[in-house]
Amino acid sequence: MVEEARLTIQSGRLLLVAGGYGGAAAAVAQRLYPQFFDGWAPGAYPADGEDAQVLVALDALHDAYASAAIGPHLDEELLRLLTISHRPADIARATVRLLTEAAN
Repeated sequence: MVEEARLTIQSGRLLLVAGGYGGAAAAVAQRLYPQFFDGWAPGAYPADGEDAQVLVALDALHDAYASAAIGPHLDEELLRLLTISHRPADIARATVRLLTEAAN
């Protein structure tokens, strides 16, 4: 998942990550948007996010994100909602609205 996210960014494509359920998506979302996780995520969230191999992959992802050309400006609140929500309706609504914004 982390590698696929990095390759998506490097190819210039839009990356939307629903990280509220934990796992690799949460690790990707937390690395790209740490400000959205302040105040609600437990210290060890997501599990295995501190594994050495995972950290190397997340560093490469962050480097790719930092050096990528800035894409369309996306609504910060919708991006935050998508990034941290565990509610399917929130994820679907945020995804559709963000994709609509990116297409315009």
